[in-house]
Amino acid sequence: MTNTEIVPSPARIIGRVGARLTIPTHVTPAGGQTTHPSVLFVEDGWNGYRYWMAHTPYPGGNDDHEDPNICASRDGISWEVPGGLTNPIDDQTGQPALNSDVDLKFGPDGALFLFWRTYDVNVTGTEEQLYFSTSTDGVTWAPKQLFHHSDDNQLRLLSPSLLFDGGRWVMWAVDMVPSPNRVVRLESATEDPMSAWSAPVTVPVGAMQAGKEPWHIYVTRHDGQLVGLLADCTVGQSGLAGDLLFLQSLDGLSFTNSGKPVIPRAQAGEHEQLYRSTLVPAVQDGAHGYRVWYTGWRTGPPSVWSLYRTWIGAPVTVSGSLHPPATIPAGGCTSIPVSFPAGSFTSPPYVTVTTDSTQLTLGTTNITTTGFDLLAQNWSPGPAGTDVWFRWGAHPLP
Repeated sequence: MTNTEIVPSPARIIGRVGARLTIPTHVTPAGGQTTHPSVLFVEDGWNGYRYWMAHTPYPGGNDDHEDPNICASRDGISWEVPGGLTNPIDDQTGQPALNSDVDLKFGPDGALFLFWRTYDVNVTGTEEQLYFSTSTDGVTWAPKQLFHHSDDNQLRLLSPSLLFDGGRWVMWAVDMVPSPNRVVRLESATEDPMSAWSAPVTVPVGAMQAGKEPWHIYVTRHDGQLVGLLADCTVGQSGLAGDLLFLQSLDGLSFTNSGKPVIPRAQAGEHEQLYRSTLVPAVQDGAHGYRVWYTGWRTGPPSVWSLYRTWIGAPVTVSGSLHPPATIPAGGCTSIPVSFPAGSFTSPPYVTVTTDSTQLTLGTTNITTTGFDLLAQNWSPGPAGTDVWFRWGAHPLP
């Protein structure tokens, strides 16, 4: 069997403007203005929902309300506050102390970890503060703990994005001291975020757009690699003219970016610039790509901050679907020939295949300019259901 979960080349990733979402917030009236989304997806659900989101309400750019909120969804489109949960998870006044930049990840023993940044100008020498809280059900959250702090004249870690990695946490963040900003990486000594953290090391992210610097970052795993989104901004302008670049890395020590925005920055009546965003690996029309929840905002006054949902991935040239054979031998392979429409490709393309069945392992072989063989292996006894479809998509290699 060949592995079909191949991360598309960053240069081929592209997407469209998304649909604006209504997100419940702790602000009255709710309004839905918010930013800094961080989304987790669990195929079989986790405590009643397949999607969990952390975000920070930001109506009119008022940092008094920019506090960690949690909501959940069954489809990634309609969001609600789970029963028994009271937002915000942490409440700061906005001045002098303000919250921002949430990140939601699973950690040791399957616990949910919520990370966020607090900036308090009155705490001399430790103005930059990173906190976390944990939950086993997404509803009840433990008291927050301060796990990292720094002098804002020496180190400012914006938009921390973390992953639990075999007994330790790895954090990527944007350091804005001094401009031009840089992406850095830090590691915890143990699985406990309260353990000592390494000194920040600069992480190359590829060439930036002309006149731009990193601003906010999000990183997650996909098929043994790391992928993410990097929000840029005009150098020295703290988020203005923000675009979203796609990131990819084999080791987390350096990244390649898409070289161009993956979502249009301007959409009349919706947004003029983009900000911290999040993605989840997914499949659409037989092609592997990413569901994206992104921040779009208008400068105003007053500024308006909203979340949108869209899809990014490599363009699919041709796609199709087919029913499986009546039976697929348990433990054995069935080969199904698939033909491309005449003239689709001048060289063998990149092919992805998917199925609704949890019984089947899929693969491809004999990929040519005219078609390929789809391989299906059934690891469980009995036939595949007649309602199961195979889906495939193909596009030229970069």
